[in-house]
Amino acid sequence: ASQEWRNIFIDGTAHIDTLDIDENATVAGTLGVTGAITGSSTIVGTTISASTAFVPTIADGATLGTASLEFGDLYLGDSGVIYLGADQDVTLTHIPDTGVRVNSTNKIEFNDASQFIHGSSATVLSLGATDEIDLTATAIDVNGTVDMSSTLAVTGNVTMSADATVG
Repeated sequence: ASQEWRNIFIDGTAHIDTLDIDENATVAGTLGVTGAITGSSTIVGTTISASTAFVPTIADGATLGTASLEFGDLYLGDSGVIYLGADQDVTLTHIPDTGVRVNSTNKIEFNDASQFIHGSSATVLSLGATDEIDLTATAIDVNGTVDMSSTLAVTGNVTMSADATVG
């Protein structure tokens, strides 16, 4: 037999096997729960805290925000890592006071797979595009050997500070 209870005040510990609360219930103070809190609606709070993790119920089963309810900012601590993919094969790692690192030889792509930048090895940085790479600056300083395998077109003056070999 079910009973209707109103205005229950507990000063101490209460052990309840099942508790059904309607949409008008209010808890003032701290509600301590051992086990899961399951709901079929939205949990609203000023600050929601987790001491270990905030996780979806299944892999790839939830989003942070929506197309119309976006979060404003994301704060990660020093050396924080963003893991991408079901097997976390791509990571973005914060390098304190330096920048952000993409792991391994993974690429940052622009528009499609033909435009990218990535560390193709431990000593080579690759910049790729199908048609053209446009460098726009007042000056471009190249330190090192230039190995060109196509045509060099120069509009303007060429100034050399050493002997030039043409051949």
